[in-house]
Amino acid sequence: MVHLSSRLTGRLFRGCLVAAFSIGVALLHVRCAAGQSLLETEALFQKGEYDQVAEICGKAIEDGQYGESWRLLKVRADFVRGRYVTALDTLEVATTRYTSSIRLRWLGVQVAKASGVDALSRRWSNEISVLVDRNPWSYTNAASRVTLGRYLFAAGADPRKVLELFFDRAKSSQPSFVDAYIASGELALTKYDYQIAAEEFQRAATFEPENADVLYGLARAFASSDAQKADQIIHNALEVNPRHLPSMLFIAESLIDGERYEVAEKWLARASDVNPEHWHLWALRAVIAHLQADHEREWFCRRTALGWQPLKPDVDYQIGRKLSRHYRFADAVEYQRRALRIDEKFLPAKTQLGQDLLRLGQNDEGWELIRQVAKLDGYNVVTHNLLKLNQKLSKFTTLEADGIQVRMDAREAKIYGPQVVQLIANAREVLCKKYIHELRTPVTIEIFPAQADFAIRTFGLPGGEGFLGVCFGNVITANSPASQGANPANWQSVLWHEFCHVVTLQKTNNKMPRWLSEGISVYEELERDAAWGDTLSAEYRGMILGTELTPVSQLSSAFLKP
Repeated sequence: MVHLSSRLTGRLFRGCLVAAFSIGVALLHVRCAAGQSLLETEALFQKGEYDQVAEICGKAIEDGQYGESWRLLKVRADFVRGRYVTALDTLEVATTRYTSSIRLRWLGVQVAKASGVDALSRRWSNEISVLVDRNPWSYTNAASRVTLGRYLFAAGADPRKVLELFFDRAKSSQPSFVDAYIASGELALTKYDYQIAAEEFQRAATFEPENADVLYGLARAFASSDAQKADQIIHNALEVNPRHLPSMLFIAESLIDGERYEVAEKWLARASDVNPEHWHLWALRAVIAHLQADHEREWFCRRTALGWQPLKPDVDYQIGRKLSRHYRFADAVEYQRRALRIDEKFLPAKTQLGQDLLRLGQNDEGWELIRQVAKLDGYNVVTHNLLKLNQKLSKFTTLEADGIQVRMDAREAKIYGPQVVQLIANAREVLCKKYIHELRTPVTIEIFPAQADFAIRTFGLPGGEGFLGVCFGNVITANSPASQGANPANWQSVLWHEFCHVVTLQKTNNKMPRWLSEGISVYEELERDAAWGDTLSAEYRGMILGTELTPVSQLSSAFLKP
């Protein structure tokens, strides 16, 4: 990506950056002609007053106010609003004046990438390398360390070294420097290490509890384990900054996952008021269009998302990632392949593609991709977990009958494996006949004696307590009786329920609302055996007659926040 001389990386990673260098704090309080200090203007930015910030900073620059910080803040304000050309113009002049500023150049790399000006992005990136190689002692203050850490991480440096030698040292030298914690949390998020990410953002919140970027990062860290907590945190972020674009997109994504497309569109419209050019906004619109079978609009939105940066793999990766959440695995796979055609080294797409192929039952290619990612990125928690699980799967017993493959722990297979095969054969006969469906085989059923293994196979990470089984269409994952602890469920009802999903999902090509698919499976449990499912109770009757019953329009969302 960038030229990193061995002298530069060697000197940096040996920890030779020890001299102190910082901008005088007094400069932060100098007022521009508009009457605002830099600190006051930064506070306006944190509240989402981006246009006012750009105007104040522009006036300060015109009046000759010294310091790169005014330029940085103006560029950030214009960048958030999608005024990419204006931001680049400011950067061109500022980098000429502040010839040793790596912070301006690193921000310039981000703006140039978003604008599709790859040559300018490469130029500023190379200039950072030259500047630090020439005089590393000048970049040892906390802000410079964090900038260098982000730069080196983007260039492919070892994440642990980036964390220890740059972000951690920035925290040591200036414990209240919040950006160091944000950078550490963001690094952890890229590796799917949500626990570490949560810890970093929580530390940041102790210094700046009303920083929308901190709250947004914290919501992302909790999203996979505690959706309700994440929802509360992200709304707190919007109370702090009602125009915080990442938080609005986060809410829109959650609504899309819950099949509440009209409400999601309203949030996307609100985000568009901040930056109508943002690629992620248009990518999410493409997802909604796909899920509503409006493929002409889907392609329009995708092209718009790619408009500024046609060689950006993130667009197709994000569309595919969201389609996977809706069990549109075949379509999701195609999007990830498009992302990898743009950039074959884009590991998020390769990781997602591997997982989705495993969910489709295409195990050979899926596991090979997971191995490739693990080899290239030793810190990826998902691929690490999956490869450890694959070692256990290799020891499972496989039972096969008429296109159905059951994989179980060897000991459990001896105890009740034949009963599993007989139950599935019975379910196939009854349900395929009832729903007039010819089963697409092979169908794979994997039964795990350890709940953590079930969760890793299903979601890529531990968690998912409360899920007894999951069906992807051709693949079922389920907990065995050994993994269910104090509240065991009937494994027969679980497998009958999940096999019903196989039939309904296959018949509709995975294009049915989540609530309808679940409703049919629960109904079929009771049809098979009245003792298997729930029946109307006094508690349910009270919910129906009162206000506690979840409306049908919100049922799919409720499955995400049980």
